[in-house]
Amino acid sequence: PVKDKVHLTDAQSIQVCKNYLNAIWYEPNHNFSTDEVSISDEKTIVRLSYTRKVDNTVWTNDCLITKDNILWAYVENGKRGRLRFEDEGQLSINETSNGTQVKIITEKHDPLVVSFFKNMITGETMGTYYVVKFHSEKAVDTIKLQQKIDTELELVNDLMSTYRPESELMRFNRQPANRVFPLSEQTRVVMTEALRLAEETDGVLDVTVGPLVELWGFGAQGRVEYAPAEADIAAARQVVGFEKLELTAAGLSKTVADLAVDLSTIAKGYGVDQVAQILEQNGITNYLVEIGGEMRLKGVKAEKQPWKIAIEKPVSAERAVQRILLPGDMGVATSGDYRNYFEEDGVRYSHLLDPRTGKPITNRTVSVTVLHPSCMTADGYATALNVMAAQEALAFAEQHQLAVLIVTKTAEGFNELTSSAMLPYLAE
Repeated sequence: PVKDKVHLTDAQSIQVCKNYLNAIWYEPNHNFSTDEVSISDEKTIVRLSYTRKVDNTVWTNDCLITKDNILWAYVENGKRGRLRFEDEGQLSINETSNGTQVKIITEKHDPLVVSFFKNMITGETMGTYYVVKFHSEKAVDTIKLQQKIDTELELVNDLMSTYRPESELMRFNRQPANRVFPLSEQTRVVMTEALRLAEETDGVLDVTVGPLVELWGFGAQGRVEYAPAEADIAAARQVVGFEKLELTAAGLSKTVADLAVDLSTIAKGYGVDQVAQILEQNGITNYLVEIGGEMRLKGVKAEKQPWKIAIEKPVSAERAVQRILLPGDMGVATSGDYRNYFEEDGVRYSHLLDPRTGKPITNRTVSVTVLHPSCMTADGYATALNVMAAQEALAFAEQHQLAVLIVTKTAEGFNELTSSAMLPYLAE
């Protein structure tokens, strides 16, 4: 039912998957039996699995192509890699087992590969991937376009990354109290929105929770095996609070020296908006931009059909679709805690922290999706609403006329709560 949505035939798709799996094992011409290839649900066109036993360990590798022409590779029992289109018309992937770059066996400028990735740009940024898909009536120099995109995203990292010691944000974090720190225009835009959202959510979205994020093992310093002591949580909360920040025309200052700002809750969304702006400046008005799950869409696909996006079912053991959305010309952000957490003594600790308690959230919400013209704003709202209890989040969405889809975990499975503003965007 979805074959007309793709450029590749089933046979071509299967061959691309075989090429990938051959390359992963550095051995050509594996024998794939017909029962390893299946046409599954409406999201997946081709899924090819290969299982082999090595040193008494069974490794299962999957490769699939979706109806939107995104090729995913699942390697080593579920760790995911993403195939990339290289300038020379080859496919490559960063193998997750040892970080080695593995080239797919395709010729340079292979017409199969080129047609598969026509009008599609992929890359890496902010510790994750990005994808740009677009449709344009005029010819586009994708190499120059990607150079502009990469330059802009690198600038965002240089300004706002907490993983780069000399980023603008980290230099501010090292500043003493009550000293005004001049901000770039880009960081000022993000900081202004972060403080606006903090006020509007009564501090549920708070970009100063960095010390708590590190304390609980979800920051740049890496994971922890044990929940922190109550005394350590209380000490960290003394240097947390957006009200300890002041943003003026001259710059940003803080009233507590150890206060640290972390803009990761909205920086990806800002990056998406910046890439969309570059596309618009280059006359491209039909596009999909994604950075690590946060998206911005406009116009239609090449076949003149509207963009559709799949909201992932919030389960950590598999990847399945919860809901299909037709977002139109909107930014889309989803926040969930079902993949980033640690467990101790049977207790699961989410990476999402509630600034009001200094601890990971304990509500039954597992994912929140928000639609907004600004992906940056959608990104911030999604995080804040995920921290809130589900009914509190739904009431907030109705009050502020936000398009929101909330998924909660129940004893029977999953339950959806949908705001009034989201209803027009739900696909049948």
